[in-house]
Amino acid sequence: MEKIKEDKNEKEEVYFISSVDSINQIVAKHKDEKFIVVSEELGVILSRYVDKDRIAVICINNQEYLLDEKINKISVDIDNKAKLISDLLLRYIDKNYKYVQYTVIEAE
Repeated sequence: MEKIKEDKNEKEEVYFISSVDSINQIVAKHKDEKFIVVSEELGVILSRYVDKDRIAVICINNQEYLLDEKINKISVDIDNKAKLISDLLLRYIDKNYKYVQYTVIEAE
C-alpha cells in the first residue's frame, strides 16, 4: 500500500493498492467512509469489506456486470479513461473536492 496524498484537515487520502492486506488496512482505518475505486475488479474485492452503497467505481474495463447493482458506477470510454482518471486525481489532490469525503484507491 502506498499513500499518495493526505489532507490532515479533511481526512482525504489517496492510495494505490498492492495486496488484499492493503485493502484490510485501509478499510479498518476508514471503516465509516465512502470509497471511490478505479477498476471493476477492485470494486468487487472492496465490496466484500464495505457496504456496497458506500462504493463508487470508475469502470475502465467494460465489466460493469461484475458489480452489484447497489454500487455506484461511472463508465469510462477507453479513449477518455486516462484523461478522466488523471483529471479526477489532480482535482482531488488540488482539493477541488473539499466537501466530499471519499477515499480513492486503485489496484496496481
